[in-house]
Amino acid sequence: MNLSKSQYMKGLQCPYKNIPFQYSLHVLHENGGLEHREFLADETEDPRLRLTQQLLDEVTAGGTIFAFHQSFEFAVIRSLANHFDQYSVQLVALIDRLMDIEIPFKNLMYYHPDLHGSFSIKAVLPALFPGDPELDYKKLEIQSGDVAMDFFPHLHEVDDPDEKESIRKSLLAYCRLDTLAMVKIWGKLKGIAVTAKN
Repeated sequence: MNLSKSQYMKGLQCPYKNIPFQYSLHVLHENGGLEHREFLADETEDPRLRLTQQLLDEVTAGGTIFAFHQSFEFAVIRSLANHFDQYSVQLVALIDRLMDIEIPFKNLMYYHPDLHGSFSIKAVLPALFPGDPELDYKKLEIQSGDVAMDFFPHLHEVDDPDEKESIRKSLLAYCRLDTLAMVKIWGKLKGIAVTAKN
């Protein structure tokens, strides 16, 4: 799971409050099937209610929820739980299922020389999957969360519908790669663990 935030949303009482506006989910089913689900807010509205409702509807009832550097997802979900009493129990239940896929790298349970001491997802992905065009952030128009946070709050200022649609597609593509990356990394680590065990 990957949640994105905006540092400013027009019309909110707290203009510098972190507001989640986007998420991506890749759901890996027991039969090996992979399903992608996503949300990107209407830039003219406070997105928190719709995001919360859709997220709770689309996250499966059971299973582990992987995040990369989960403290961020933890904080966002906790903030939503505090804001929406009616969804608090369901949201807190998601926190209990979170597992940080960064830990094997950060705790040096697995290390690759191409990481060069960095354990960010943008370092891990090319180290494990060098040259894979499907997993290349550099091919995207938006290549970081900071850039996404810069673009989204200004979408309401974009008058050209085609330009606005292009930005929205770029935001979705970036967030989608984040969660696809986690699926691929998890699969690679699982394969390494099975090989080591045998």
